[in-house]
Amino acid sequence: MNANIAISKLKKAADLRRHISTHDAGKQYWCEHDGCNFTARSLLTLKRHYSREHVENKAGLYKYCCHVCNTRFIRGFSLTWHLKTKHKFKWPSGHCRFRYKEHDDGLLRLQTVRYESIELTQQLLAEKEEAHQSETTEGDNGNSSRSQVDVPSTSTVAETIDN
Repeated sequence: MNANIAISKLKKAADLRRHISTHDAGKQYWCEHDGCNFTARSLLTLKRHYSREHVENKAGLYKYCCHVCNTRFIRGFSLTWHLKTKHKFKWPSGHCRFRYKEHDDGLLRLQTVRYESIELTQQLLAEKEEAHQSETTEGDNGNSSRSQVDVPSTSTVAETIDN
């Protein structure tokens, strides 16, 4: 890969420093586990190697847990992929990703309570009221009287997804 292309994709100065350190032949990290000859140019890579290859109880690595089937994952994006493909979950309206919350057992599970912005709440309530009004108008067979809709305040709303 061309170095200019790789550098242009880095978002932060710290990412650039970390990337440049991988090209530093003088700085090496060695795995100190008996019989292992693994070397790395960054401490992060060495830690990742150690946790994957030499940790006896790997269950501690699997900190993301599916709340539906209890399958566990090392990374959040793996749980996201699982939820979308196996359980056909979709991102909540107005959100671009799932969020995970640590539970009492130390595992991260899908956050089932969302906190909506005022703008999104207003949009959702307007859509709901509009749908209700069109149902009421259709149900009246041309009668012009409308039933009143109770609309909650537009302050931040907590919505439970799994109910």
